[in-house]
Amino acid sequence: MDIFYDNRTNRNVTKVKTLIKKSLDEVLTYEGCNKDIEVSISFVTDAEIKELNKNYRGKNKSTDVLSFPMIDYNKGMFFKDLLDYEITEQKEEGGGLINLGDIVVSLDTIERQAKDFNNTFEKELCLMVIHSMLHLMGYDHMVKNEEKVMFAKQEEILSKVKVK
Repeated sequence: MDIFYDNRTNRNVTKVKTLIKKSLDEVLTYEGCNKDIEVSISFVTDAEIKELNKNYRGKNKSTDVLSFPMIDYNKGMFFKDLLDYEITEQKEEGGGLINLGDIVVSLDTIERQAKDFNNTFEKELCLMVIHSMLHLMGYDHMVKNEEKVMFAKQEEILSKVKVK
């Protein structure tokens, strides 16, 4: 897996990159995915994520994380369900790696949420990266059934990361 980072904040993110990689690897393992994939992660401020949230979701407020999947999933289909030829086709277009998409993280919001939920910054960040990666793999939480499945998955995956 290739992870491309873009840090658009004044924070040092060097220490959390290892935890993020472990979190993403755990998602792939949990989903039984051994495909060569790439993901980009951008660290942004509340102001920037608020603008993105407004432009792409019509919500004029900051949020913790935004996911921009590169794969258009049919309802009820997930990355692990894609047929081999669909994977091969995208792999050929992407130069050998399958681009799952982009994750945008507001470090400001993650820091606030960590305090609100009595988590460490690192644990909250890993949870939100896992959450976003599941979105890139086709999961959603717009209805109660989907939410229950997705949130259970993210908690189980987080437990495997073993972050404090």
